[in-house]
Amino acid sequence: MFYFVSGACKHEGVREEESEDIRAVSNEVATARREAAMASAKLAEISMKYADVRASFDRQDASVARPGRAKPGEFVADELSLMLREQPYAVRCLIARSRRLSVDMPTVWQSYRDGDLDTEQVRVIDRVARRVSEPHTLSAIDEQ
Repeated sequence: MFYFVSGACKHEGVREEESEDIRAVSNEVATARREAAMASAKLAEISMKYADVRASFDRQDASVARPGRAKPGEFVADELSLMLREQPYAVRCLIARSRRLSVDMPTVWQSYRDGDLDTEQVRVIDRVARRVSEPHTLSAIDEQ
């Protein structure tokens, strides 16, 4: 739910209909932000799925290939970076972050999927979680 925050009050010279217009547009912005967060989470989830499928295919292929071949999934980030038009490093981070959050912090992952958290918030939560050394602290972060 979006809470309207503005310095505009009736006594500050803002007419009632202007205030309602501002409120309506603010709600549209909040809805668009939520939809963008959900789309970002879906992209992260599909990227993780692509990496898993591609690595699985590479493992099957490696069983009949000659020695010295690339490791299974070694070029997944490069392939995804072309599809996503992103740098390979950013894609590697996306896949790793998605895996960590979906396994270690399911509540955060679900909030991301629901649009309650956006990409930047998830990035910050993940950065803090990677520094945690005690499992119960990680659980506490996930529960908040």
